[in-house]
Amino acid sequence: MRPSNEMMPFDEDIEQLYLFRFFIVDLCSCLAQEYEKLKQREKNVLRVYRGVNLSSEEFEKLKENEGKLISTNGFLSTSRSREVALHFAGESAKHRDEVGVLFEIECDLSELHDAITVADIAHFSNFADEEEVLFDLGATFEIHSVHRRESNVSVVEMVATGIGRETAQAYIALNRKELKESSLAVMFDTLLCDMGQYDKSQTYFETLLRNPGVEDLAHIQVSLGRTHEGKAEYAKALELYECAYEIMMSTRPPRVKESVSVLNNIANVYAHKCENDRALEYYERSLMIREKCLPADHPDIGASLNNIGLGYSRKGEYDRALEYYKRSLKITEKCLPADHPHMPSSLNNIGGVYVDEGKYDRALEYYERSLKIREKCLPADHPDIGASLNNIGLGYSRKGEYDRALEYHERSLKITQKCLPADHPDIASNLNNVGLVYSRKGEYDRALEYYERSLRITQKCLPADHPHTADSLNNIGSAYSDKGEYDRALEYYERSLKITQKCLPADHPDIASNLNNVGLVYSRKGEYGRALEYYERSLRITQKCLPADHPHTADSLNNIGSAYSDKGEYDRALEYYERSLKIREKCLPADHPHTADSLNNIGGVYVDKGEYNRALEYYERSLKIREKCLPTDHPDIGTSLNNVGLGYSSKGEYD
Repeated sequence: MRPSNEMMPFDEDIEQLYLFRFFIVDLCSCLAQEYEKLKQREKNVLRVYRGVNLSSEEFEKLKENEGKLISTNGFLSTSRSREVALHFAGESAKHRDEVGVLFEIECDLSELHDAITVADIAHFSNFADEEEVLFDLGATFEIHSVHRRESNVSVVEMVATGIGRETAQAYIALNRKELKESSLAVMFDTLLCDMGQYDKSQTYFETLLRNPGVEDLAHIQVSLGRTHEGKAEYAKALELYECAYEIMMSTRPPRVKESVSVLNNIANVYAHKCENDRALEYYERSLMIREKCLPADHPDIGASLNNIGLGYSRKGEYDRALEYYKRSLKITEKCLPADHPHMPSSLNNIGGVYVDEGKYDRALEYYERSLKIREKCLPADHPDIGASLNNIGLGYSRKGEYDRALEYHERSLKITQKCLPADHPDIASNLNNVGLVYSRKGEYDRALEYYERSLRITQKCLPADHPHTADSLNNIGSAYSDKGEYDRALEYYERSLKITQKCLPADHPDIASNLNNVGLVYSRKGEYGRALEYYERSLRITQKCLPADHPHTADSLNNIGSAYSDKGEYDRALEYYERSLKIREKCLPADHPHTADSLNNIGGVYVDKGEYNRALEYYERSLKIREKCLPTDHPDIGTSLNNVGLGYSSKGEYD
């Protein structure tokens, strides 16, 4: 048995699970039949027992989970006889590092109904006197107490609960359409990938590929493609998706409707590679087929519009993105119930665009609508609720409301730790977000603690050269840079850069971002020539892979301007700052915080040049924007007020 956030039972040998799959299905079916008989006979609460020896470490973990849920790591054998269970627990543990444990389990069949399956199997056993009672896969229990009652045996009191079944049903409801059209093998892949168990998924489907039997070859290739996509092995994923597409289209008649999902998968890979135009090409092909085959207000058309919106959002074309997201939302609002689980995805994406545009209050409005729906239609500890809480945290973090941000990020982290395996990538992502808030608060040691926990998870559950590992290394580098430990920062930034250069295309924006970070450290070290070298390499990449007026291009220009300003080359600095400002004024809302940053930087150069009236003009424009778009106690407003004051002071206007 194990705490429920470690899931079940996929830590076992996947090949063995595959070989015994028919036996497992058969056994589950027999248990269900026996359970119906048990319900007829057992009118009162069923009490059963299980005796085991646990290692001290396992027992301590059990105590830590008192009051929480625990799920079985397979079928659970228990006994009606307390004495039999005590015998297995042992009056004294055989080894010093072992603890004898008696599980006392209460199961109220009148309340549980079909939320759990349990059967009396004593009459099938060669040891009828053991009075064996068997629980089906995934039985879930709440740990009420852990205490020492007998001389050398600790007692764990538990109550059977239907929460595990409810969570499974919510998962199936959320994926009902996909699961309905899929084979059991594909459903299994979906679950493994959602759990982040990519290596196990790969093992399972490579076994199936060698012996497909009645399974559809295209479906197996799609499943393997998903696995490689999750591992950031994009070339292999693309190869598998394209093979699957060829198979579907070469049949007679072609499986056109079915091929749409594969086109979307291909588009997703191009999006990961930041080949946004290629991604949009495939998303639009997918939409074209769906518009031809389906009613105008079909949810799948909404999904395609949503994907196209994502493509434009990645290109920095936020108005186009919003147009598609809102068309998608309009369809989902028309054809699905108001609290349908698909609705929050559209709301979240719209919120994401408003964050990118610096419209944080609008973003939070959409994120909170998304959370409200998810809280209504999903279990309280569902991962999607954690995702919504995380988004709200990001919104507050961008607003500079760091304590509010932490509150939401920590609630999100608590849910993901409860309902996902301990080494799931989503937990690593949550830890990174908590670390980011501490970093923005200036608590760099706390930030490092979370970043390093995140790194340990990504190194454990993902390939060594996965982009998420690079993200964690990058964040650690950022914390060391902010602490002034520049050599440590460079060490982590360069490790991150090495991974991104290995696993991503040479002109990927993430490589540009890493180069920028290395440049920033050299700038802080006073090595402005080295800094400029990295900033300019970063700029060349962004100019190659992103639109000319993309916000990331403005960021690179801004950094180059900063280096020239630090070198005392003020006219060159102004040239780059003004190019950056021009892009930001074109592609961002007029009151975006980044526009205020550009104005502030230009003001600083004019101060250095002794042109105080020009400096004040830019400082006051920057202050005006910041007062409009940021909370009244945001540090950047304080900086602007200080700069305006310095401007007047430099002019001799002390009052």
